[in-house]
Amino acid sequence: MLSGRNPLNMHWKREGYPKASQDEFYVPQAFNHAGYVTGLAINQWIKSNVPGIQYGFEQIKTSPPSVNWKSGDYLLLNLVQIIDSALQQQ
Repeated sequence: MLSGRNPLNMHWKREGYPKASQDEFYVPQAFNHAGYVTGLAINQWIKSNVPGIQYGFEQIKTSPPSVNWKSGDYLLLNLVQIIDSALQQQ
């Protein structure tokens, strides 16, 4: 996920769902190397069921497991926290 590569050409692990390897290079890493702060606001369901989506991000904020995974309330709150944190690092 977020590798810019064809999934058929990537290294995968199998743990329930296919899981991308941390050995791959991911787009957020390119931004990190260029000096950008990267962050991901994600809900618990996606994080659990799409393993590897968080690779390469510096900051990851996850909604509590008890929150409806379709709700965007925590995602927006977490996104604002990531942005505030990035602005403080400047």
